[in-house]
Amino acid sequence: MSLRRMSALIASGLRCFREYLSAKGRGDKTLEHIGRLVEMLNPCVFSGISKTELERYAWTYARNIQNKLDMRLISPIKQVVFSTGIPIVVISSGCREGIMPSLWLAGLEADEVLANAFVFDGQGVTEKFDFSITHNKEELLTQLLERHRINPGDIMYIGDACADENCFYMAGYSVVSFFASPGFRARVSSMGLAYAPVSQQEFAVFLQKAVLQ
Repeated sequence: MSLRRMSALIASGLRCFREYLSAKGRGDKTLEHIGRLVEMLNPCVFSGISKTELERYAWTYARNIQNKLDMRLISPIKQVVFSTGIPIVVISSGCREGIMPSLWLAGLEADEVLANAFVFDGQGVTEKFDFSITHNKEELLTQLLERHRINPGDIMYIGDACADENCFYMAGYSVVSFFASPGFRARVSSMGLAYAPVSQQEFAVFLQKAVLQ
């Protein structure tokens, strides 16, 4: 590694740490802080990584987080998908390259994943990480429904953060994730925006009822 690149990495690391300190205790601004971190990391970290290397890391990451996935949601969804063939779409502010193998290893393959993703050139080398899916999930969901001519009242939307609230309004069946903060779960539940199951069994029953209606 050249001295110039090493210096750029150190400088970026310091800026990222300052951004991390600024983000502490500001959950409502998390996506904005991540966006600024990505801007810092794109030129000196992400740019130049081969697609093969990135995919290898993504699969390693996917294997390592399997025990952290929320099977209270995934297991009932898998059962419904296998028995009915209902399509699954992921709209996430996370990384597409990590989401897809993580779900596949958990036994659930999404029909479509709309998430932030790496951009590659014609030779399979990373140009940047495109962090453009943040607070625009409602727009993406609207486009998806229009493209497939689906009635919003016929879908179930599962979310865990403020960026999901408008989608809760749109969907016929809305569920707030177990992993959402207690305050957010309580707020959207009390407002009638989303159902907040307390166990896998409760979610499974809710899901089955939605499918049968």
